[in-house]
Amino acid sequence: MALRNPKRQHCGTFNPYPSGVFRRYESRVIGNIFLLKPLLALLCLKLIRDFGISPELVIWDSTSFYFEGAYDDSGLVAFGYAVEGRTDSELVVDNLETLKATLSTAGRAEYVVVADRALASVKNVFLLDSKGTKFVAPAADDDCYARLILETSDDEFQEADYRSKDGEPFFIAERGICLHRKLDGEERRDESGWFRAIVVKSPSKLKVDEMKRAKEIETIDAWLRDVRDNKINKRRYKRFDYVDKRIDAFFSGPLCKCRKIYNPRVTGDDGRLAFTWSVDEEALQRLIAPSGKYVVVSNQRDPAVSAADIFLTSRRRSHIETRMRYLKSQLKVRPVFLESDMRIRGLAFVTNLALVVYCLLDHMLKKAGIDESVRELFLDFDQIALTKAKLPNGAEVSHVENALPFHYRILDRLGLLIGEYRPPQA
Repeated sequence: MALRNPKRQHCGTFNPYPSGVFRRYESRVIGNIFLLKPLLALLCLKLIRDFGISPELVIWDSTSFYFEGAYDDSGLVAFGYAVEGRTDSELVVDNLETLKATLSTAGRAEYVVVADRALASVKNVFLLDSKGTKFVAPAADDDCYARLILETSDDEFQEADYRSKDGEPFFIAERGICLHRKLDGEERRDESGWFRAIVVKSPSKLKVDEMKRAKEIETIDAWLRDVRDNKINKRRYKRFDYVDKRIDAFFSGPLCKCRKIYNPRVTGDDGRLAFTWSVDEEALQRLIAPSGKYVVVSNQRDPAVSAADIFLTSRRRSHIETRMRYLKSQLKVRPVFLESDMRIRGLAFVTNLALVVYCLLDHMLKKAGIDESVRELFLDFDQIALTKAKLPNGAEVSHVENALPFHYRILDRLGLLIGEYRPPQA
């Protein structure tokens, strides 16, 4: 059911200059709000019980927060650059173990973690498997996964029950993979283990990879021709060692894998240099072959769980990506300008609480069959105001302004017609 507000328009209501009373209240409460952290966990458990939410999947993602200002005395903030997607193995495992213990109090200790490629490093895969935590995640960049993609022939792929936004189908092929890691201890040894690997052909990733590859080829070709036609034997490019260093510098970072394909070389003596290159077509095809493909790795070894199930589970990550975008766009939590650790903890608490409410409302909309996003709903209710007044006789009255029958129908569907939010009596 679609419920639309014909008068929807955005109206910002945030006051950037709060009153002195509010500021005094803030300094009294926010400074100690981090003490309420356990209550946030209890609140989430209560929501799971009261709203019949079954946490069979835990969708895991990480993001970075950066700060503006000096934090020399902070125990939370350290100087450096925020790196998106960086995941500390031990921290991830510890957090998931804490989550498992918390969810066990709600009668749910078994679940599947759906994560991004940052979690699926070889080290993390073994750590999670050793803790008995089931997981599904796109594989991190590693030669073993690249070889798996190259070894999978086209006739192994089968169409999956999933399509891109453009309506193009995905294809999957299941493979087992044996992963290895080195352990350092009293005696050096290797650890090996078999995991399920789903090779995925993604039409959307193919388009991205092709665009990226075309841009790389264009960049490399332009640089090579520029050196050969305009720079060689001129100024600093007269020196053999300088040209050789420029080749090393250019084919570093993301372009390092392309050096063996183009084989750039400089010959001759200073002032009489020759700059040439030759394209290795076979190496180029090996580089292009994995385009549009990636690997989903999992330790779900139950044969009742099919390759299609694992693949479809991995696609559930879009839910948390939407939440992260809301966190950074609508809630605008970064950059952080707060100067004390207690206020930072307070911001983290309030932000997480807001995100919990957002997710709960999304769950309620879907359960009620209302075809509205949370953002659309916020815009629909943006102009409603609740006015409360205290009369000379001590009585309190309240009045809801700008509420239309449309709004009350939404509240009724969501089961939120309580207190002063009930429709006015005719």
